[in-house]
Amino acid sequence: MINLFKKGLFGSSAKEKPSETPPTNLQQINYESFVGQNAVSLTPLRRTGIIEVNGRKYEAQSATNRFIEKCKRVRVIGVIFKNRLLVVAL
Repeated sequence: MINLFKKGLFGSSAKEKPSETPPTNLQQINYESFVGQNAVSLTPLRRTGIIEVNGRKYEAQSATNRFIEKCKRVRVIGVIFKNRLLVVAL
């Protein structure tokens, strides 16, 4: 793919920034630690959605594949795909 901005076709002022490396002290999330905890659905879970656990947002999936409304209490019962929490409505 040709980067037209880099070639100067849309102005020579577009400069390429040096690549930044991510911080090395990023915290690895242990999703298994959330199993058994209660949470709140921030979005409707039409199979998948977003929940809040301990003040942080995470992707979640309904374990029963049933619709879970927004602002409903849920319980984390497992982890799938290494980073998606499996939940049931309370």
